[in-house]
Amino acid sequence: MNLDKIDNKILQLLLQNGRTSFTDIAEQVGLSRTAVKNRVQAMQQSGVIAGYTVVLNNSACGAISFLVEVEMDAESYNACMQQLCNSPLVSNVIQTTSKTKLFAICQAPDVNTMKGLLQQICNVVDNVKAVRASTVTGVVKRPIIDKV
Repeated sequence: MNLDKIDNKILQLLLQNGRTSFTDIAEQVGLSRTAVKNRVQAMQQSGVIAGYTVVLNNSACGAISFLVEVEMDAESYNACMQQLCNSPLVSNVIQTTSKTKLFAICQAPDVNTMKGLLQQICNVVDNVKAVRASTVTGVVKRPIIDKV
């Protein structure tokens, strides 16, 4: 799907607040409510918009966020990726050009649960060379799309 400037503006508004009404978006982009609804539906059907989610303030609900880097032998890459994807603590698994490292964004209710995930990775995945975790202390910028 080719996105124009209006589509990108609609996406930016939804990224700032996924509950923004079509009427409010229409006012900001200069289209009718129906035109905005049709554009959003087209972006959903094409896969540009993959879904909507809740963004938690982890400190307000007592949870911790942490980043995990797992380094393993290349033959264990898929098993490690599967292990991370199957964990309810992991919200994102990030692949890079490296075939021996994976990164994950995780949330846990407490440090012991976080340690349990790290131990589980070491116990279940063969040939793990290193597991590094860093607690998130703040988010400086939320993700947004590139402007056209």
